[in-house]
Amino acid sequence: MKYDTEKAREALNRLLAMFTSGDLPPAVARTLIRTQASQARPSDSWSLGNRLLMFIAGTKDARGFKQWQEAGRRVKKGARAFHILAPCTVKKTVKVTDPETGEEREEEGRVIVGFRFIPVFRYEDTEGKPLPNIKYDPPGPPPLQEVAKAFGVQEIIYTPGNDGSYGFYSWSNGKKIILHTHDIKTWFHELGHAIHHTFRPSRAVRCRSRK
Repeated sequence: MKYDTEKAREALNRLLAMFTSGDLPPAVARTLIRTQASQARPSDSWSLGNRLLMFIAGTKDARGFKQWQEAGRRVKKGARAFHILAPCTVKKTVKVTDPETGEEREEEGRVIVGFRFIPVFRYEDTEGKPLPNIKYDPPGPPPLQEVAKAFGVQEIIYTPGNDGSYGFYSWSNGKKIILHTHDIKTWFHELGHAIHHTFRPSRAVRCRSRK
């Protein structure tokens, strides 16, 4: 049976009104999804922008040529890389003011002066030793999952994050909701963004929840 979009919209509006007014049962503190060091992927420590590039490329695991070799896999012949951005830094001496004494002093640190492209390859473009099957999905699907599908969300991805965000909605290339927590409040927040963009289809942007 076709899902009733209008009823879905009404249900979501009621939920959003509850969160806006604060008329909710005490919420459990949000907990970011973490992974053990032995199961960590290089992309777990990437910036939000680079992880978004990875999801747009259609994979949940991407690594450099040597990183795949270290994992016991090799890049298939003819496979094409996509590129992420890495900062270029230089050492620089800057003047800083002590907040307590007001005195100025010089400190040496690294300053970002630009970015360079780093080629990485998708898991799907490699072959060799099987990798551990790591799943970050919650025990059950999030509520109103059918609502998300009715409004065009094609994929819901649970994955670790390290940039201070709890999740974000990607409008481009597949309409994905990426979550770094199993917290239900974050899910509703990003679902709200997904539905909001059905009213403004010309704005291809991403929205994210932050701490």
